[in-house]
Amino acid sequence: HWYDGAIGYFPSYTLGAMAAAQLMAAARSTVPDLDPGLARGDLAPLLGWLRAKVHGVGSLLGFNDLLRAATGKPLDPGDFTAHLTARYLT
Repeated sequence: HWYDGAIGYFPSYTLGAMAAAQLMAAARSTVPDLDPGLARGDLAPLLGWLRAKVHGVGSLLGFNDLLRAATGKPLDPGDFTAHLTARYLT
């Protein structure tokens, strides 16, 4: 859709990236040793968390309610900023 000038999708991509960063931050705070497991290719702990917090309620809740239920807060730019800082500035 970028090729035909339909650039209105950009905010959707950003909201998705923000939600992903917030969900990952919540998973990291509740799943012990998540990052070392991911480094080994073990996706089971993350998948288990996602199934319990996101996949199981994804069709029942709207975007904001799902984020609040899964992470304990509404969409928060702080998690996205922390992700970008860690990824690109450190």
